[in-house]
Amino acid sequence: MTRSLHKLTAAKVAALIKDNKQGRHGDGGGLYLQIDGNSAAWLFRYIRHGRERQAGLGPARDVTLAQARDKAQAHRSTLARDDDPQMARLRDKLSTVTFAQAAEQFLVNYRRGLKNEKHRSQLSTRFETYAYPKLGRLPVNRITLEHVLAALEPVWYKKPETANRMRALIEKVLGFARVKGWRSGENPATWKGNLEHALPAVGKLHEVRHHPALDYRELPAFIAELRTRSAVAARALEFLILNVCRTADVIGVPDPDREDKPPLRWSDIDFEERTWTIPRSKASAMPHKKPLSARSMEILAEMRRYKLDDVIVFPSMERPGRSLSTSAVRNLLRRAMERDDLSVHGFRATFKTWAGEDTPTPLEVIESSLAHGVISNKVEAAYRRQDFFEKRRKLMETWSEFAGGGGDAATGGGNVIAMRGRK
Repeated sequence: MTRSLHKLTAAKVAALIKDNKQGRHGDGGGLYLQIDGNSAAWLFRYIRHGRERQAGLGPARDVTLAQARDKAQAHRSTLARDDDPQMARLRDKLSTVTFAQAAEQFLVNYRRGLKNEKHRSQLSTRFETYAYPKLGRLPVNRITLEHVLAALEPVWYKKPETANRMRALIEKVLGFARVKGWRSGENPATWKGNLEHALPAVGKLHEVRHHPALDYRELPAFIAELRTRSAVAARALEFLILNVCRTADVIGVPDPDREDKPPLRWSDIDFEERTWTIPRSKASAMPHKKPLSARSMEILAEMRRYKLDDVIVFPSMERPGRSLSTSAVRNLLRRAMERDDLSVHGFRATFKTWAGEDTPTPLEVIESSLAHGVISNKVEAAYRRQDFFEKRRKLMETWSEFAGGGGDAATGGGNVIAMRGRK
């Protein structure tokens, strides 16, 4: 070793730090011990493209003189390859950030935007189940389209909705990584112009889900029994059935992939026009206006007389300020009424069968009443919904009368059968 390169010794470094000798003390070859105030650190200074630059090598309390020399030599070797030491070090650092590490940092802030604790906790499970097995250990800056497909394809056809939500989360993580400077280039998890050419659209795939439905001829007897119960859940279930809506429209369901869907609020009801405006539906982000039957208005009037909550129409009795839970409605149906052979969602199928078989209603009006997105053009869809509004009002009133025992209006002969034996 030449004295011009290694000018310092371990003892001299210790003495300089002990005596707090301010300034830079060179070891040669661009390596310096810099003492500034009460701190001492190693510094590598170099000139590249005519500009002087410097790179920190760590505090002297953690990095020995020998280690600092090794780091300085590595930087000199990088310069010899006509590369910038700081850029090379950044690339090395980025290559060590894995998808799992990036995802965990992303989730720290993402969870804060979710109000539901259950969904906050489910996010990690979702990543561990669907993303980490294929992507978790990969450096985030090396993930390609092939890697994303390897993670999504096994579940895309079995659970398309779940897979699509996972795709959106992967896209968010990779976008987060790019903002943090951990990767560059296009995002391989984007759908438009990318994955849409490699995977079929989720809308063309359907998970096999069978929601047990009640024979529509049994509905009047079912509603009659439901009306004997005074619980808030009973009124919520009847309101849901009469308006053939989704459970989330009435009691609200938090969605982990977007803002929580609110429950039915008093502000959503226009008592003069007898309408209910649902902020958004499953089929569309467009608001959906429902005409309310006479019986629906009676239920709302009853709930308003109770004065249980100033905001939520069907509030929880156990959780002040919160809406009914899905389990409350489900337990009413399956435990209190002993109908574990039915599902809440299945009443929509009951309505569709009734309307299709026992009324002359056009399919478009039936589908519009269910808020199904059967029309691809959004402008036309909005027009059709408005155009069908009065037809839907008549249909929903007839449905309500049928459900309440007025079978003659719908069937022409009161063809109602008693409820079958419960299981």
